[in-house]
Formats: sequence, C-alpha cells, structure tokens
Amino acid sequence: MSNNIGSSSEFFLANMRRLDERIGVTERQISSGKRVSLASDAPEQVSEIVNARGELRRLEQIRRNLELAQSEVDTAEHSLQTGVKILERLRTIAIQAAGDAQTAEVRATLGVEVGVLLDRLVGIAAARHGGRYVFSGDNDRTAPYSIDLTQPNGVSAYAGGVDTRQLEHPSGFRFSLSRNAQDIFESNTGQNIFEAVNAFRIALETNDVPAVQASIPTLQDAHEELSDTLSLYGSYQRTIRDAVEFTIQKELRQKVVLGTLEDTDIAEAAITLTRARSDREAAYSARARTPRTSLFDYLG
Repeated sequence: MSNNIGSSSEFFLANMRRLDERIGVTERQISSGKRVSLASDAPEQVSEIVNARGELRRLEQIRRNLELAQSEVDTAEHSLQTGVKILERLRTIAIQAAGDAQTAEVRATLGVEVGVLLDRLVGIAAARHGGRYVFSGDNDRTAPYSIDLTQPNGVSAYAGGVDTRQLEHPSGFRFSLSRNAQDIFESNTGQNIFEAVNAFRIALETNDVPAVQASIPTLQDAHEELSDTLSLYGSYQRTIRDAVEFTIQKELRQKVVLGTLEDTDIAEAAITLTRARSDREAAYSARARTPRTSLFDYLG
C-alpha cells in the first residue's frame, strides 16, 4: 500500500514539474517576444533560423554600404554641378573678352579671374567625402591634381588611381558608380577640360585675340562634356536610391520570415499560459481533496 502512495506522489510531482516548466517557458516567450531564444527551444529549426539571420545581416550590410555610397555620389554630383557653373562663367568671359573693343588690360584682368576659376576646378576634382577623394579612384587618399602652371594644361599629372571599387546589389550582382578625375577632366572623348581653361587663361594674359576667340567653342565643348558627366552622376543617384529602396523591402520581408521562425505568437502563448496555470491549480485542488490513508486506518 505504501508503494502505491509513493508512486502516486511521484507521479503528481512529475506532472507539476512539467506544468511549471511549460509555464516558465511560456512566460519567457511572452516577456522576450521570442519563441526561440536557444537552440534547445527548437532544434529542428536551428539551421533555418541561422540562415535567415545571416541573410538579414547581409542585407543590412548591403544597405549601409549603399547609403554610404549614396552620400559619396551626392557629394560628387554637387561638386560637378559647381564645375558646370564655372565653365558657364568661363564661356561668358570668353565671349566678353573676344570683342574687338576690349583692351589688353581688361583681358589681363579677366585672365586673373580665369586663373582663379582653374584653381577652383582643381579643387572640385579634389572633392572629399568621409576622408577620401571621391574622384581619385582606388588611390583615394591622394588628391588627383594640384595647380602647376608650368604644364600645358596648368595642372600636375593625375595622381589618383583607376576605379575598381564596386557595390553589391541585394540581388547579388556588383556594379560601379564612380569615375575618376582623369576620365572626367582629361579623357572625355579626347576633351581636356583643364587644357582648354589654361589655354584660355594664357590667351587672355598674352592678349592673343584669335586664341581667345578660338577658346569659345573649346570651352563650350568642355561645358558639354562636364554636363554629360553630371547627368551620368544623376543616373548613379537614381540607381543607388532604387537599390536602397529594393534592399529595404527585402529586409522587411526577411524580418517577416525570421519572425515567423522565432517570434512568439502572443495570443497563442497567452492561451497556453492560461491553460497551464488552470491545469496546475486544478491539479493542486484535486490533490488536496484526495483522501489520505495510512496503515493505521486499516488497523483500526
């Protein structure tokens, strides 16, 4: 008889432990919002959850890289806008200086302004973002040019590098969204912008009227070349904006996938918790009503 009593108590205690564990797990799931916090919570889903988390981290890193590139391209685009305005001003100066009524003194004064504008164009080529020169290609810790009026184009040799940096699109392919200063200012279809501006400066300083007049179409070509590059950077901006938006959408979908795998269904968990607590209370109540017999009851 005592063995039956002991077995009943052990069975009761084992059931209580299981109920307490279920209540504890459910309370933890509700408070943390996570149905799966440890590998032991859902061992059959560990691999799927790990892969989902890894994909989410990949998308988050891609978005951060794209946002950084977006800021850098914005800096480049703003700098090129200023460059286009400078070339517009240079063309205006050329038309003014080409008139027969202008004197050598006026042209010399205009030549000083052109020299200042040449220096500003060199500064635009040396635009920086986040500590790097955005038009210096891979050699982005070095300014691409410096003023050197001993050279035909008025600047030093290009000191930057080629462009090999690429961005990853969330779809998996990689793409480039930059051009180096040499391609922009020296190699656009053979048009050397620095050379055109410096030749105009020299023509003004030497009062070479035919050379000043010849500078008008040359500067117009330079203006068109830089405008084309500005348009290209505008397309870069749109490409990055679209890629960022696409990445954000993929992140949101991936979070839903991950949430389905590991987040707590609060409504379901609340029902489970209520049922477990009720079961525990009912078990204790039933246990309290169970007659307690002993050997003395049988001995009379």
